[in-house]
Amino acid sequence: MEICGLGPLTKNGNDILVAGTQTGDANTYNAMWGDSSGNSKGGADTFVFHDTGAAKVGTQNYIMDFDPTEHDHIQFIGVDGVTSFADLTFDTTTSGTITHAGADTVTLVGYTGALHASDFIL
Repeated sequence: MEICGLGPLTKNGNDILVAGTQTGDANTYNAMWGDSSGNSKGGADTFVFHDTGAAKVGTQNYIMDFDPTEHDHIQFIGVDGVTSFADLTFDTTTSGTITHAGADTVTLVGYTGALHASDFIL
């Protein structure tokens, strides 16, 4: 597979994915896949949500393939009011788990299992 002439994609897992940010009334939509659908290799993926000053990741963030058994992690950097696992709150629905980190929200699509401090990098 090739995207925009950048060469073939390798699916070796252990990916680091960084969410886009927004300022003011702008909207950012982040749908993040650590492993492509199909012939994915798994691996320990890290999904990074980094707020910097006025630039926030916001509330439209979706991790499409979170799997703690593959040692995936979610990292929050610079999120106001979030310095430990105790600062996070969770809502589980039939379609996934919503993680609230300060004013930011990340939905783990399809994942309804337990989350632990070891699943996060803070």
